[in-house]
Amino acid sequence: MNLNETMKILERALDLRLPIMLWGPPGVGKSSLVAAAAQARGLRMEDVRLAQLDATDLRGIPVPDRETRRVDWYSPSFLPREGEGILFLDEIDKAPALVKNAALQLVLERRLGDYRLPEGWRLVCAGNREEDNSFSAPLGSALANRLLHVEVDVDLDTWLSWARDHGIHTDLCAFLRFRPELLYKQTGEHAFPSPRSWEAASCLLASARNGEGPALVAAAVGGGTAAEFSSWAKLYRGVDVSEILAGKIPTFSDNDASLRYAIVLAVAARLEKSGLADGEAKGLAGLLEAVTPELRVLLFKSLPAELVAKLSVHPALRKSAAQLVLDYVGA
Repeated sequence: MNLNETMKILERALDLRLPIMLWGPPGVGKSSLVAAAAQARGLRMEDVRLAQLDATDLRGIPVPDRETRRVDWYSPSFLPREGEGILFLDEIDKAPALVKNAALQLVLERRLGDYRLPEGWRLVCAGNREEDNSFSAPLGSALANRLLHVEVDVDLDTWLSWARDHGIHTDLCAFLRFRPELLYKQTGEHAFPSPRSWEAASCLLASARNGEGPALVAAAVGGGTAAEFSSWAKLYRGVDVSEILAGKIPTFSDNDASLRYAIVLAVAARLEKSGLADGEAKGLAGLLEAVTPELRVLLFKSLPAELVAKLSVHPALRKSAAQLVLDYVGA
């Protein structure tokens, strides 16, 4: 499920106070999703990395009472005592077996020995799948059967919508429109592209000085992906959008797919930033007639919905808008 669909199920689980498990590859946004849900509800989130704990770290330490000749358990400070919040048990798939057994009692009974999870707290777990090459191990049927399970998928449109709202560098967003399979891909390098590493690349690229961009992006997403981005970005930045919107439409050949994508996405970025100026509608209509149905759809998908609605009723673009509907039907 994409992030939006996952969020809906997560919110329902939180409403009903049902423990839930989010599965997905590293960097797909599981932790961010839980943090966003907590923030939206004004809840505290306690992030516990179970893979880093021993059983006593979670269960607590036995302390003898000489007078009663009994043992009291001193539970860890990260387990909440009051109020409301989300107890987020991350990396549960990598936890030692004894820690998973302790987590089983917490999920099943909302308690660990004498400790009881306050009524206002919800349980959310997360981890990687075995096929993600992240040293994961099965939860065990007893624990798995007591959780709701959702697999979080990488979805470009959902991520780009998030990226638009969070200031992710527009060059990176445009590149991923061109190469959507690189939103998440394990390339064999230490650094590889994922939603998390593209966010890091955006921060690095925004801080880059002359000539630093490729090396900084490579540190986040890997050398191969960074090299491909840098080559494509030269085409993208070299597009003269003003000339195209003035009616100077380039002649496309069959062998310049990168250039066609760069032109369409550069025009989309300019429209999103500044809108359509007087006298530019005819040039935009000419571009839409010159490109393939796939690229017409791509241009409009790259724009905010309110701008698409505005452009579709422009007198010079009504024919293109009608053709776009046919393109969507045929896609």
